Amino acid sequence: MAIQPIIFFALWEVVRVCTYFNALVVIVGGPAEEISKLKKQYAGQKNIKFTHYLPRSDVLILQKQADLLVLPNTAKSDEANFTSPIKLFEYWSSGTPVLSSKVRAIEELAEGLQLLKYFEPDNPADLALMIKKMCSQNNTTMTTNALKYVYELHC
Repeated sequence: MAIQPIIFFALWEVVRVCTYFNALVVIVGGPAEEISKLKKQYAGQKNIKFTHYLPRSDVLILQKQADLLVLPNTAKSDEANFTSPIKLFEYWSSGTPVLSSKVRAIEELAEGLQLLKYFEPDNPADLALMIKKMCSQNNTTMTTNALKYVYELHC
């Protein structure tokens, strides 16, 4: 499955903002061919690290170590209305703040729960702004709510 061009554009905005904060952007997984293309495209960016598929245990460690997890979805396809929430639950259970595209499937799942923040899908400038905001504020209440929600749902 190929990575959509809108994600490439949004990724560049993420990198630009994270460069401002002197942050490392880690892209985990994806088909080897796509990762190779991305590595070439962003070869000069020292703050981007690409990895191929990692064992789940390694991914979970990276998620816990991160300052922010981003779940980008495009609103330009019907898939955004029916996207699986599995990745969102995985992110919530990490205890790391989550920033997601504001798409119907995610909004319906998290409605009124204050478990994550949103950015407008397909809007790299809003994505960059929200990353900047989230990296400069205390997100403890949000992450505590998310951990509690996942625990109550599964225990």
